[in-house]
Amino acid sequence: MHSDDCQISINLYELVKKESDGTLTNEDFTRIWTDVVSLPIYRFEYVIRTSKHTAVGYDKNQAVFYGLLVHIFKTLCNMRRIVCKRVIDVYVANFHIRTLVESCTRLLYFLDHPEEVDIFRKNSIKPELKFKKIILDNMNSRDKDFYCGESEYEENLLKSIQESLDSAEYDGNEAIPKLHNMYEMMQDQDLTIMYTPYASSSHFVHCD
Repeated sequence: MHSDDCQISINLYELVKKESDGTLTNEDFTRIWTDVVSLPIYRFEYVIRTSKHTAVGYDKNQAVFYGLLVHIFKTLCNMRRIVCKRVIDVYVANFHIRTLVESCTRLLYFLDHPEEVDIFRKNSIKPELKFKKIILDNMNSRDKDFYCGESEYEENLLKSIQESLDSAEYDGNEAIPKLHNMYEMMQDQDLTIMYTPYASSSHFVHCD
């Protein structure tokens, strides 16, 4: 494996040979593994940094795709770091793997179905809508003449929430459209073989 841009070369034969004759050490594996991960890390960074969209700015749809690219890039960087620091275990690995699978599946799916990007964007504001309702309910439940020092914070939070809703072009009235679940996206991309390990990692993420 080789990258002309960053001159990273990987001799996987060395890894296989040492494993077969029983001489593979943790240091050997970590050194080669970090090089393997460096290839996609560098590629993601190169695409993001050299893109003309990065230079001139993104429109609302492009921002979704680049957001997913950045998310994948940062997750890979974190995985590489915690492996090098020897602080990764099966629990931490499953958190990162699930994140990677979700982001990569969404990226592939929306590249084939750009017409659904707006649905994804509107689904992302569900927490803001719930938070807004909690704040408004709390404000309406208080005596109007009673000052408790919360009003300023609540108004600032509501303003921030409204900015998120505006960026998603949500008018506050339309129903949030249903987003395809991860299995449906994988099925569309012929990636259902990935669903079992993805679903299994939910035990680590959700503590069930």
